[in-house]
Amino acid sequence: MIGVILYYHHIAIGHLGRKTNIHDHIHETRLCCKRIRSLLRLGRYGMEPEAYDQFNAFYRDNARRLSTIRDLTALSETVDGFRESVRQEGVKRFLSWHKYHLLKERSNIIKSNDFEIIKSEVRDAFLQGIQDIKELRLKDVHAGIMGQGLQKIYLRGQKQLEQNLEQPDDHAMHQWRKQVKYLWYQLVYLDSLWPAIIRPFAMQFRELSKMLGAHHDLVVFQEALNTMKQKGKYLQEIRKVDKNCQLRKKRLEQASLAFGEKLFFIPSHSWGSLMALLIR
Repeated sequence: MIGVILYYHHIAIGHLGRKTNIHDHIHETRLCCKRIRSLLRLGRYGMEPEAYDQFNAFYRDNARRLSTIRDLTALSETVDGFRESVRQEGVKRFLSWHKYHLLKERSNIIKSNDFEIIKSEVRDAFLQGIQDIKELRLKDVHAGIMGQGLQKIYLRGQKQLEQNLEQPDDHAMHQWRKQVKYLWYQLVYLDSLWPAIIRPFAMQFRELSKMLGAHHDLVVFQEALNTMKQKGKYLQEIRKVDKNCQLRKKRLEQASLAFGEKLFFIPSHSWGSLMALLIR
């Protein structure tokens, strides 16, 4: 597991050193951080609590420092999805105008000295952290330990699913998405141990993660629309897009919850035991 964490760590360093298509490399860097954090959760019961907290905070905080570029990219991609489906010319013009300003803002940030400093600082932190990873010692990472790690995330996912089934909430849906994504990354890591059994689980969690990701993108898009309303421009078009956005979000919410009930039906203790057997 340490070797895989180190691998993703080096991949992130490589992306942070690129000079072109920076937004894509920032996205890949953040993905590396998420994959590493999922592995830390998988082996957390074989680690000293202080070590787990230290490494988890390191990757969380550095990924957050790069979040603005990714948020603007995700927003522009969401706008593209709406542009492809709407027919009203006024709405299309508004969406084109909105995307232009999103990309302009992203470009200005990427070209700024502040962002270059942040990117360099994050890369330096990753370079300095290599030795810390090499010195990280796991007390005992075996099937039972990893089964406990999977069980903890699965239990959190179950609880957040239950909360959303009772009273859906954008924030709670986003928190649920995090646990689903952790499970997906963990199962991808374990896939080679028994592909015929583990891979189908991984693919199902991947699909649910994509649905919840699309839901979150719509939430962020709605927040941007609400901000634009205050400027008093394109109000009619914004209302139309906002209504469409709300309908799409509701459909994704319902579909995700229905799908989630199928994936989280196993009692959490049984899930941990099952996974421990599969990866033994």
